[in-house]
Amino acid sequence: QLKEKERMLQDQIKLMQTELSNIENNRSHIIRQIFEHADFLFKQVRDVSTNSVITLQGKRRKMLEVSLPDTMDSQAEQRIAHLVDEVTLKLRQQITLDAQAEHKLFEAICSHYSDRMIFNAYTNLKTIQVRVLKILEDERNSRLEHWEARYSGGERFITYFIAYSALADYTRRKANPNQNGK
Repeated sequence: QLKEKERMLQDQIKLMQTELSNIENNRSHIIRQIFEHADFLFKQVRDVSTNSVITLQGKRRKMLEVSLPDTMDSQAEQRIAHLVDEVTLKLRQQITLDAQAEHKLFEAICSHYSDRMIFNAYTNLKTIQVRVLKILEDERNSRLEHWEARYSGGERFITYFIAYSALADYTRRKANPNQNGK
């Protein structure tokens, strides 16, 4: 009978080792997927900034500039892994505290893994400088200014319109890459 219990314990240990290995594989897969999504977001924001150009009086001018590094540092994947571990711990605590919280789990996961949270973990930037083109009557004085600059109502509308135009142009170019800005 002792041999039978030992065999059962060995079987349970093997099963737990297999489950632990599966959990670690799932964790690695989640980290990889979130990292790839963050990298996609990073490249999209960088491309919007790079490609937001208009022609004013025969000159090509940048409409929108987002200050991001050209490439990410080697710690980006570790920051994503830390985010996954941190969120997993928070979600476990939430479920432990509230047995009825399982139905809220999806909402909690979505809020913790929003594009903004993932992007912030990936870039490790506290703030991102965004500048938009301020067009003045004398085109030579037109310049990129910080998004947060205090504008009058009309100027604020133009600022939002420029940002919207840059995003719309980027989306159009992405959908029809052969247009070359036409």
